[in-house]
Amino acid sequence: MFRRNIATSLLEWKNKKGRKPLVIRGARQVGKTSAVHQFGSTAFETYIYINMELEDNAALFARMQPVRELLQVIQLKFNKKITPGSTLIFIDEVQNSDIAMNQLRYFYEELPDLHVIAAGSLLEVKMKSEGFSFPVGRVEYCYLHPATFDEFLAAQGETEVLNYIASVKPDTVIPEEIHKMMMQKFHTFLIVGGMPEAVARYAETQSFIDVDPVYESIITGLRDDVSKYASAAKTKYIQHIIEHASKYVGLQIKYEKFGESSFRSREMSEAFDVLEKAMLISRVFASSSKQMPLVGNLKKSPKLLHLDIGLVN
Repeated sequence: MFRRNIATSLLEWKNKKGRKPLVIRGARQVGKTSAVHQFGSTAFETYIYINMELEDNAALFARMQPVRELLQVIQLKFNKKITPGSTLIFIDEVQNSDIAMNQLRYFYEELPDLHVIAAGSLLEVKMKSEGFSFPVGRVEYCYLHPATFDEFLAAQGETEVLNYIASVKPDTVIPEEIHKMMMQKFHTFLIVGGMPEAVARYAETQSFIDVDPVYESIITGLRDDVSKYASAAKTKYIQHIIEHASKYVGLQIKYEKFGESSFRSREMSEAFDVLEKAMLISRVFASSSKQMPLVGNLKKSPKLLHLDIGLVN
């Protein structure tokens, strides 16, 4: 997998004083796990990966226990010695365990030198639906989104293009030939999108057709996840938005009968709330403010944005 910009932020977190356990937030399939795998395997002597979707891994957090006893259990489970300062523990899909989420505070309070990262795709949904919040002041956060244009170029090995872009100043006059070439690359990015698996596949094959199965798989996974977002009663509303949201990207939307449905405004509004918490879509509200700070006018219809342009395509 190609290098992500978050690698720089992770290294800064590793080396800073007063560091707290780090919680990485972001939608599914944006590369959280891969980014931490790269970081853990290159920046630490020992890297321990705990996947809370695996039953035997989740069993480590079956009950609250003193953090030092928990570390002994983890050491025996993975046959790796944990040494603060040179070991990274990564708890993936942490939203599957309230106990694991609560244990983060004790890592900070009792073992501040130990590097701990947690991540989860449905953290926002869990925090909204169950009223859960991480221990205040005991963790820090960062967000990971789909790949940016510069990350896309890096995945293609476009070193000289990246160097040229970095050298451009506001008053730089760009030759027409270079502008056209850059726009061609940007248009390619708009077709492929920024989901890491799709970017990596295109970098390998240079074929749009080969990217299609990747996005089909991602979209199928998003549909299958609906049961994790909400109750069965809300499933049909969320599925409807997943199926139809791409047609309305950049447009003002109304909840009532969204996507030519017969659904009422209240049910659709709640479904949009859930998908926004899952970071699959976002809504932008206009502002009628005439001075700072700008305040969104929630009475006006919002514009709809999507997680990734590749998914939209």
